[in-house]
Amino acid sequence: MPLDAVARAATRGIQIYPSVASAQFSITGSPRAPELTVTLVFTPALENQRIKDEIRYELIPGLEVIIGAPFARVTLDYTDAASALTPAPETTA
Repeated sequence: MPLDAVARAATRGIQIYPSVASAQFSITGSPRAPELTVTLVFTPALENQRIKDEIRYELIPGLEVIIGAPFARVTLDYTDAASALTPAPETTA
């Protein structure tokens, strides 16, 4: 199965959670040393830590089984939608 198809499936799968405002899984690198980048934007919810744990302890190991190799590097980038949408403070002269 092509790595981009696996990444798209993981992205779609994690988007089932209402508190996931946006998600992007990307698998790069070589077949022997694949690298995973996960970028998620969450809306505030109690379930967010559970989702993070599911990604780390269930989804990532499952992806490694699917692609047939452990990830050489995993980058997890989690952002809170509220902080991402907060405007920068304005300064006046």
